[in-house]
Amino acid sequence: MSVLIIILSALIVLSAFARWLRMRMEGEKPESPAEQKQETVADESHCTGCAAADTDCYATRMLKKQDFDEIEYFDDEELDVYAHRPADSYDETEISAFREVLTTMQTSEITDWLHSLQLRQIELPAALRDEVVMLLEN
Repeated sequence: MSVLIIILSALIVLSAFARWLRMRMEGEKPESPAEQKQETVADESHCTGCAAADTDCYATRMLKKQDFDEIEYFDDEELDVYAHRPADSYDETEISAFREVLTTMQTSEITDWLHSLQLRQIELPAALRDEVVMLLEN
């Protein structure tokens, strides 16, 4: 058993050395963990459909826009009448208006739509919050 452990350890060391040697010959330098993290944040491919709770993803998407305080509409101008209303004050007809907009957009647009609602001081109906979370997690 100990011979097997020694052989496995030697293979791991040889593999690491071979990778280091290959990188050195190709002129690459190994990335530090900080550089790897920075590359991950800059890569927006993981952001599709991200939730606003994912701060790295949300910040990346917002910073890529020229002016993220400018309101972007999603064919939902009719929702402006709900500005300054509490999330639990909507009736079923009003909730349906929000749901119609939500179900017609792509998952990747939901975070931007929520940001647009926030800028317009429109609270998402409390009844739709679970649906939004489910859509963002898929």
